[in-house]
Amino acid sequence: MRLIKTHALGNDFLLVRDTELPAGVDRPALTRAVCARHRGVGADGLIVYMPTATGAAMALLNADGSYSEVSGNGVRCLAAWLAVSDTAHAGEIVVDTDAGPKRLTLIDRAGPRLTFRAHMGQPEQLTRVPLEAAGERVEAITLRVGNPQCVVLGGVTEARRAELRALNIYTVEALASVDGQELKNLGQGGRDLKNKAQEFIAESRQGAPNAALLAEVEALKARNAILEEDAKVRQSEGGDPFENMTLDMLRDFIATNTGRAPHGSLNRKTLVRMATEAQSKVT
Repeated sequence: MRLIKTHALGNDFLLVRDTELPAGVDRPALTRAVCARHRGVGADGLIVYMPTATGAAMALLNADGSYSEVSGNGVRCLAAWLAVSDTAHAGEIVVDTDAGPKRLTLIDRAGPRLTFRAHMGQPEQLTRVPLEAAGERVEAITLRVGNPQCVVLGGVTEARRAELRALNIYTVEALASVDGQELKNLGQGGRDLKNKAQEFIAESRQGAPNAALLAEVEALKARNAILEEDAKVRQSEGGDPFENMTLDMLRDFIATNTGRAPHGSLNRKTLVRMATEAQSKVT
């Protein structure tokens, strides 16, 4: 059986083509064995894929053997392997998942590193909740983008990033399945945090969206449309539609909308022109 080891932002996956699997194999048991950090290859999950005309169809299993609908990092790992192994899919790739098809666009290639823009769809079931983590109370936003996510609000310290990296916890599914020494390393409140992650996954698969937060998202979309229209009007009148942006903000805007950051010491006039072109392509 041929396994491909990949990672996106440190979130690592093993890829295997469906035809490589022995007939009748117990996929959850196989996943637990190969994903074990000390006795297997080691990974956050196993992706079983089958090539299609536009890319591939995939099934994702977490390291504990449970199935997950989709992973943003996982689909990018699979897309990178498809782009490397099959030049026919070097530009745009569609990955069929249990959360629907996800379209990925290759925007940069630097040696063995490939950068993709993944179209994951609109977030759903947004809810703001307080959480107790290792004795610290934090505010978080829970949502679904095909699979459950948890975004902690507030400052992110280097100590917190280092702790999560050390524990190899990148997703709410990983937190829900943490056990043994890793659970102990979470410190006081770790068991409660794991239970909350498990409850969130269970509820998110059958719960209804938070109407207030969804309404807020729609209001922000409407406000953004007004601002974009205002920018077009000011541009037609010869004004600077980005007058409230600093040079760094303009660079970030261009990078976000084109996938490439401006290089060199560019003046404001040049950055405004590039930002205007990037905005016109988006709208």
